[in-house]
Amino acid sequence: MTALARQAAVLICLGQAGDATDRTSDGAAAFSPWTLTGAAPSVSPRLAAASSSAHNSPALTWLSALDPTGLDVLLLQRASTLRDHAGQVAFPGGRLDPGETPVEAALREAVEETGINPAGVRVLGECQPLAMPVSNHVVTPVLAWWETESPVHAVDAGETESVFRAPIASLLDPANRYTWIYGRSDGTRHTGPGWLVTVPDADAAGDAWLDGDRAQRDSSHGESAQHRLIWGFTAGILDRLFDACGWTRPWNPDRTLTIPA
Repeated sequence: MTALARQAAVLICLGQAGDATDRTSDGAAAFSPWTLTGAAPSVSPRLAAASSSAHNSPALTWLSALDPTGLDVLLLQRASTLRDHAGQVAFPGGRLDPGETPVEAALREAVEETGINPAGVRVLGECQPLAMPVSNHVVTPVLAWWETESPVHAVDAGETESVFRAPIASLLDPANRYTWIYGRSDGTRHTGPGWLVTVPDADAAGDAWLDGDRAQRDSSHGESAQHRLIWGFTAGILDRLFDACGWTRPWNPDRTLTIPA
């Protein structure tokens, strides 16, 4: 990572799964800015577990007390035509404009990519900036609570193929967890925590690399359910967040998925 690394921010927007009512919580008013401390990632997006100080932050203390099986997180699938991270599942987010703070950038990008109403999003605080060497960015995750639901969709098809809400219960299910393996053209090999989950109401086809039955619509979740592969930087952030909140369930890291180069 060089001194000229570009600054970016992503929005980790958690909400109540499948609930279209007001998401306001009396406890949310007590939040103050917080920092998720811990070691920044190396070239491998496998993120280090959060330190004990992160567990004592007001936001994580409050989140840790919630039933995670009733929550979801807002994600999107990037357009397959993009130059960087094409077709990957990601948080809403992007580069900071001149003079912007990470919070301002994360909210602006979320609106531009998903159409979310920012008035219904309560920002809980910024996490520690994380290095993303593969694209020479330093990314600040911004944690938020979706107080009042609003419609979301892929605003610009040139950037985003679909927008969806992934149930935290599915992300915590050990049956959906894998270690991904990715070999770059320069011969380097990377691994990290990942997920293959079935997401209801996805508005576009799932990851194109899946084949056979795993690429088909899952009838148990309705006609619009799709398999979604979550890997790379986004998966690393989720893995670290779940560890910090004490939500992670034991899973088998020897189960692997190979990502085509």
